[in-house]
Amino acid sequence: QYLTRTPGSAGNRKTWTWSGWLKRASSSASNKHSFYGAYGGSHETSSTLTYDNSTDDVLRFEDDFINGDLGGKTPAVFRDFGGGWYHVVISLDTTKSSVTDGLKIYVNGTQQTGLTGTIWNQNHDSNINSTVAQYLGSDTTAANRFFDGMMSQVYLIDGLALGPENFGF
Repeated sequence: QYLTRTPGSAGNRKTWTWSGWLKRASSSASNKHSFYGAYGGSHETSSTLTYDNSTDDVLRFEDDFINGDLGGKTPAVFRDFGGGWYHVVISLDTTKSSVTDGLKIYVNGTQQTGLTGTIWNQNHDSNINSTVAQYLGSDTTAANRFFDGMMSQVYLIDGLALGPENFGF
């Protein structure tokens, strides 16, 4: 199950924060387990926030991955299927001059350092907050992209790159 909405007008595509509590139910190498995404019909108009099981259950953000414009994945893996909740915060600010300053991923209040796979184009417009379909619990309607688990207290903050201290305690 997933929710989808196509905004009538775009928000801030350079600066935003996604926050939510996630409880995973399973892992599968053939499933990306995307918990948020934007999909406009092609890879050039796509973004995804996912537990990427094809790369050992890492957290990953990708945007326009055909052209390699922006993306990052954690070196840490997240495999708690026994009932633990993860508080995940992903903040993006492409107005910053480097990926180190502009893409931040936090899990349970701890910033994930050493992101790999990143290519940084300053002032890049991500597909999140654009006028393409925005998905909660997936990143497309493809069956192998759905998130298998539960979510709570999900927020998408338009125009601010925030840390975990700004959300639930």
